[in-house]
Amino acid sequence: MGTIGGLGTYFALMFKTAFAIIGIGAYAAIFWNVPVKTIAIIATLFFMGLNLVGAKKTSALQKVFVTFIIAILAVFIIDIRRRHCKTCKYFSTAHFYVY
Repeated sequence: MGTIGGLGTYFALMFKTAFAIIGIGAYAAIFWNVPVKTIAIIATLFFMGLNLVGAKKTSALQKVFVTFIIAILAVFIIDIRRRHCKTCKYFSTAHFYVY
């Protein structure tokens, strides 16, 4: 049972990774005029290089990614609030009543 379960887990991880890489290529093809296969190969090489560098060194890269994503989220929230304030003069002084 252990061998079958281990092989099943290995194949599930292998196929999940392959589908994720193809998904990255398909998602990039929506925004840019690039072939899916080329982006998938580039993404595979990028993640392979990241794995070869090691977990300790890639944690610094993860911190940069998270900081970048939080900055984008903050800009998005500020922009939404600013757009909403132009259309609704009561946005910043909203009162909530409990009945």
